[in-house]
Order: sequence, then structure tokens, then C-alpha cells
Amino acid sequence: MKRTSKRITGLMAVGFVISLQAQGVLYDNGPVNGMTGSRTFNNNIQVADSFTLVADSIITNAIIGVWNVPGDSLVSLDWSITTVPFGGTTLASGTASINGSTFNNSWNGWDVSADSFSIAPAELPAGTYWLQLYNGATSDGNSAYWDMRYGYGDVNDVKSQAYQTDLGSIPSESFQLLGTAAPVPEPSTFVLAGFWGVGMLLARRRKN
Repeated sequence: MKRTSKRITGLMAVGFVISLQAQGVLYDNGPVNGMTGSRTFNNNIQVADSFTLVADSIITNAIIGVWNVPGDSLVSLDWSITTVPFGGTTLASGTASINGSTFNNSWNGWDVSADSFSIAPAELPAGTYWLQLYNGATSDGNSAYWDMRYGYGDVNDVKSQAYQTDLGSIPSESFQLLGTAAPVPEPSTFVLAGFWGVGMLLARRRKN
């Protein structure tokens, strides 16, 4: 009876390990470029970028590339996650303060940085969605701009599509989404899960 109990305990531990979630970057649309251009996301102008989650995920934070007038800084913005750009179903939204800013470089009279902000936990199944930014506010009241990951000739980006309300299709912007994701099981994981299930069935039969 003790041996059976130990086996079941071990198999249950395997099941627990399988259910653990991996934490980190859920989607990476490229590092801050700071040299090709940027798009404003204030004064009633919105920018939407697509992103794809390969597994069921919980998004908790975002990091975006930002261009500012020297000495100015982004302090807050409005964000939303939708099923289509500027429409469809809004799956999560909110107003966020900037948690941290890391200076990247100065280029052509602009300060470029990587700014992070919190996203109220957005639970999303695997799929493609749109991150929309708008109402960006800076400390000095200037416009804030979202860093473009490529130049103006790269509108048809194979990784992400982007739109701006006043221009239509534009090159995509640099950003990362962070949080937790359900791991994609490897073949060995399925085998372990099978052993766990068999162990539970054997335990029930012995008990009966």
C-alpha cells in the first residue's frame, strides 16, 4: 500500500510540473530602433499594431519604443487590446502610467527610450490581436511618438501589421508584451501525463 501511495504521489508531482506556466516575454516585435521614424499616438490619433500569441496567455506588462522632445518624457497613455484595428471586440483596456524608462539614444534632435507600463491582467487564448495606443501624455505637454521598427518602405511587415487613424497602413512599431503563457507540451510531457492518468486509474481500482 505504501509503494502504491508513493507512486501516486510521484505521478501527481509530474502532473503539477506539467501545469506550471512559463513567465517572460510573450511577444517581441523587435528592439527599439530610434533611427527610422515614429508615429504619434495622441491628439485623438490612435496607432494599432498586431501581435500573435502562440499559447493561452496572461499579459501583464508592455514595453514600447518612444520618441520625445529632448528633456520631455512620456508619463501616461491609454491602451486597448482588440480583435481588429480600431474596432471589433475590445478584450482589455485601461489608462497606464509609465513605470520605467530606459534611455536608448538621441537621434536627429529626439530622445529615444524604452518605456514600460502595466496592463491590467489580460487573459487571452492563442491567436492574433491588436495593441492600440492613444492619448499619450508627456511631462511638458508635447506629442509622444511610437518608434517604428523599420523604415517607411516596410509597410507590409511579415511579423506585424500596423495602422494609424489618420494615415491608414504604416510600418509596425517596436514593442514587447510580457506575462505568463501556458507551455506547449513536448512529446515526453504527453507520455508523463499518460503515466499520471494510468496511476490514478490503478489507485481507484485498488481502492475499490
